[in-house]
Amino acid sequence: MITPLDIKVLVALANYYCLCRPQLQMLLFPTHADGRALRARLDKLRRAGLLSKTKSLIPYRGGSSGCPVYFLTRKAAEFLSEHFDDETYLSLNTRTPSETRLFHWLAIGDTHIAIEKAMEQCGDEVSVSQWTNEWEILNKDSAQASQYSLHTVFQKDPPLSCSPDAGFLLGYGDQKIVYYLEQDRNTSGVRSIAASKTKGYAQLAYRGQFKQHFPDTTLERFRVLMVTTHHGRRKALARAIKGCERSDLWLFAVEEDLAPENFPFGDVFYDCNGTAGPLIKKRNQGDEAT
Repeated sequence: MITPLDIKVLVALANYYCLCRPQLQMLLFPTHADGRALRARLDKLRRAGLLSKTKSLIPYRGGSSGCPVYFLTRKAAEFLSEHFDDETYLSLNTRTPSETRLFHWLAIGDTHIAIEKAMEQCGDEVSVSQWTNEWEILNKDSAQASQYSLHTVFQKDPPLSCSPDAGFLLGYGDQKIVYYLEQDRNTSGVRSIAASKTKGYAQLAYRGQFKQHFPDTTLERFRVLMVTTHHGRRKALARAIKGCERSDLWLFAVEEDLAPENFPFGDVFYDCNGTAGPLIKKRNQGDEAT
């Protein structure tokens, strides 16, 4: 029998794509003393064919032992579609995450959780909506042939594309601005990142295709939020991207600063010149998102 708490787990994975058990516990059951009950629940859902888990065990946040990463099956997508009478669940990404990107996906999950937790403290005037991961279908109501994702190919020869890790709408009052997420784990050189990432976002801006991704935006621009591991790395990334095309699109933040007291009003988001500010200026400071 599938219980309301089981459905809560399935919906979380529908929203986040893939998470490990400690992340699910932090997100859904933060008051539980240990993870025994959640482990049993995950095993139950896996035996029911609603969850899959990776073979690789990931030592989450420096833990001494590894843990698998969980994601939904196609059967789970069909179950949620029937349970909620919502066919958009049929477009969920249920493919197995690449083993080479598991740490990256867990970092994206941490950022997503941190932002959602911060939103719980912000009240109704501030919102994060339409969070979409890289390969998730955006226009789920459209026919299969016309569906598209954040990954955008502009040309094949020479290759030019844009592949955000995620995107979302940040709303404040009657304004909604698009933010694309780039999750940096300090595994690549900053010059390589600048060369490979900035041209695609510049084209996305020039062609206005961010409005296709998020048609509810109220502004004629978007921002790219690069979340990285520490302040030294943040400064190095900003210096590398400063001389690139449309560097004005980029903002940089450190993982530990994405706390409820900082997101989105804290001065912890830096531009390429090293100037700190909030993602959104409070109304007594001006009405426009940064």
